[in-house]
Amino acid sequence: MLGLCLLVWCMFSATVASATVSGVRVALSTAQAGAASSYSITFTATRGLAGGDQVIVFAPSGTVFPAPPYTCPGCAPDLSAYHLNDNVRNHGVVLDSVSFNADHSTVYVHLAPDWPNYPNDIPPTRSVTLTITGVSNPTHAAGYDLLVATTGDPNQVFSNAYSITPAPAAGVTVFSGSGQTASVLNPFSSTLQAAVVDQYGNVVSGGSQSITFTAPSSGPSGTFAGGSLTDTVRADSAGVATSSTFIAGTQAGMYPVTAAVGSAPPTDFTLTNLAGAATQLSVTAGNGQTAPAGQPFATRLAVTLLDRFGNPVSTAGVQITFTARAADAGGTFTGSGTNREVDVTDDSGVATASAFTANGTLGTYTVQASGPGITATTVALTNVVGPPTQMALDAGDRQSVQVGQVFARPLAVMVTDQYGHPIAGQSVTFAAQAGDAGAGAAFADNATRDTETTNALGIATSAALTAGDRAGPYTVQVTSPGLSPVAFSLINTPGPPAKLISLAGDHQSTPVGGRFAAPLQVRIEDQYGNPVPNANVPVTFTAPPGGPTGTFAATRSTSETDDTDRSAMATSSTITAGTQLGAFTVVASAEGIPAVDFSLGNQLGPATTLSVAGGNEQAISVGNQFLRALQALVTDAYGHPLAGQRVTFVAAPGDGARFTGGATSDTEITDRSGVATSAAVVAGHTVRTDAVQATIGDAAPITFSLTSLPGSAARISLGLAPGTIVADGVAATTATAVVTDAYGNALGHERVVFSASAGQDVEAAPSAGDGRYLATVRATERDGSSTITAIDLSAASALRAASTLDQVGSNRFSITRLRINRREGTAAVTVMLPGPGVVTLSGARLRFVRVRVDRARAVVLDISPTPALRRRLGLRRRTRIMLRVRYAPIGGAARSFTKMVTLRKL
Repeated sequence: MLGLCLLVWCMFSATVASATVSGVRVALSTAQAGAASSYSITFTATRGLAGGDQVIVFAPSGTVFPAPPYTCPGCAPDLSAYHLNDNVRNHGVVLDSVSFNADHSTVYVHLAPDWPNYPNDIPPTRSVTLTITGVSNPTHAAGYDLLVATTGDPNQVFSNAYSITPAPAAGVTVFSGSGQTASVLNPFSSTLQAAVVDQYGNVVSGGSQSITFTAPSSGPSGTFAGGSLTDTVRADSAGVATSSTFIAGTQAGMYPVTAAVGSAPPTDFTLTNLAGAATQLSVTAGNGQTAPAGQPFATRLAVTLLDRFGNPVSTAGVQITFTARAADAGGTFTGSGTNREVDVTDDSGVATASAFTANGTLGTYTVQASGPGITATTVALTNVVGPPTQMALDAGDRQSVQVGQVFARPLAVMVTDQYGHPIAGQSVTFAAQAGDAGAGAAFADNATRDTETTNALGIATSAALTAGDRAGPYTVQVTSPGLSPVAFSLINTPGPPAKLISLAGDHQSTPVGGRFAAPLQVRIEDQYGNPVPNANVPVTFTAPPGGPTGTFAATRSTSETDDTDRSAMATSSTITAGTQLGAFTVVASAEGIPAVDFSLGNQLGPATTLSVAGGNEQAISVGNQFLRALQALVTDAYGHPLAGQRVTFVAAPGDGARFTGGATSDTEITDRSGVATSAAVVAGHTVRTDAVQATIGDAAPITFSLTSLPGSAARISLGLAPGTIVADGVAATTATAVVTDAYGNALGHERVVFSASAGQDVEAAPSAGDGRYLATVRATERDGSSTITAIDLSAASALRAASTLDQVGSNRFSITRLRINRREGTAAVTVMLPGPGVVTLSGARLRFVRVRVDRARAVVLDISPTPALRRRLGLRRRTRIMLRVRYAPIGGAARSFTKMVTLRKL
């Protein structure tokens, strides 16, 4: 244990003063705190010392024994700071080394081993002195002692007490009075005391120093005697200076009062002025805030209790009432749901209201805070515009302007919060949208978008908007971040009439005299091609006055004028084609506007007329081709030939003319001249005139007459009628020669001669031209047969035919009987003939029903009464009539006789 000389300040001079305490004493050359001193430690080792022993010195904490310097690595240490002296022989003890504890406050001095010729022993009764130079003293001024021990001595012996004195004065330290509190304008209970100290804080006594106490010149502070901020006091003998009474100022709070000596650094006393009784309130938080309408203020309102000097009063539980205006701009407290709320102060004297929400009215207002016996204060708040919630059209909607023109009013929208308050500075984008018809508009530089910012009234106005070149409705959409878009409805109206456009009726054609399918129609447009409705512009349609043309139904002339309707169209009445073929132009014109043309054409009409164009009235020998084909001309109602028409030629039935290949019909197409030419026609094998008919549609058919003429004589035939005659020299027979061509057609103009082999008289008759050649052959008076010959001398090779004539004896003809058919009311007269001949029967009031051959050389003549005879029979029941029979034998003279017959009623 270290012994301390408490409250005893001992000074040691350079001359060693010693005191023996249990055999150990310390002599110091200087004893100043923190300074370097030489320590002389005298002691007696009760066991003595020998080489290899060590002396241990335990110094007070803060003492630092010096470490021996080392001159070179591996060399022996320089132990000159340590010296152990034999006080009897004044003989130094050889030291080997020293060592220390951690803070060098304990030193272990090692004696060197005994030398052979120099023993290092110290007897137990011999006093030795260990001198250590360069020891650093403790920095705390006080009384101390050392503890000394040796290796062989179990006793640790304290030295005498010694003193460490303060170093020279270096500053001031608080002695007492710091940390006090006093209410404003009240004295602190204790004066301030400060002491002069050295650099280590040791009080320097002696009373020769003056300490100046200084209070702050601003903020929380106080005053010394006489109201001064400073007080200079001389330290007493103990080094302590005591100030005069210190009185707290009017401002509460902690503050320092400095104490200083000379130019040394001062020290501070910490004092606190406490507030007085609460008399007023101050706004602690929330003043001057703004909040969007309908939104809570960011900072809750808070007030603090203050004394009369404005110092915060830390009193808890004081009721404070916050009251906002009930009308106009204001708000409500969350805690109460109204404009009024009562809160209590906390331990710091602060009352904090619940969250305060702005109402929907804009403006600056105050919320009053008041308490019992306390002057009220106000908190200034402002309800500002809330966040944008809606955007509405403000100006420019439903405008119209002509294409290419600037709209009279720019587009404007208003952006507001939920209460309709305008929002300034909001970005708004106007975007023109194309309409269904392609109508649109553009802002500056032909841009379809324009971004603007709302002004103080919340209105964003677009740049000037120019209508595009297409007429029609469209929209301009307006968007803004976080808001629903709105749209302006705009219309580009057409410009003034500038051109006509043909819509319908162009490139039509119709048959002459017919009506064109579609009326002519034009549309009036502006310079950009937009229809101009409701302009009522007169449009005149004009066809040529002559040539190919047409007439309008409304005027029955070649021109008419029609006004454009609300669809910007003018439509003519129906046009009727003229009678002249060809294309023509109808001009549609309006005043001051370029005209447009319609191309129309009068075409051929339907086939209405069919006429012979060639090939009629031809004749050619049978079997040969007619020289010309048949040609039919097809025309319309106005005589215009029609090409491409199908005409059908049909030959007559029977053995007549035929077309190539034997066809009875042939269909042909008319050429550009309207003529249809049939296939070749070949005559038939029969001499005849044929009617070949040509037909087309509903037109009246036409007939071609073609005659097949006989061919060259190819055959001749001869017949006698009768073939038997009476050989009376009177009777005669008729020889009939028929000359025909190869097809059996009789030839009427041949040179035919007759001859008889029995000498009969032959008298040829002139030819009738019907192909029969007649000659009368007179009978001779001799019975027998003879040959009658006919020769055609005109043929290229003479043609010959012969027939046998029989001559018989003479006889008479007679009426053999009269047979009456009672059922039919007729009678049959049978006449017996001597030979071939012709029988005729006549009689009053009779008529022949038929003539029939009953048997050879018997002719049956059926007769029937006339109506007059029937009436007569009805009256008389019977009547007699005279019959006359005439017989003309072939080649002989005719003979007749009469006979009375009776007819009876059946």
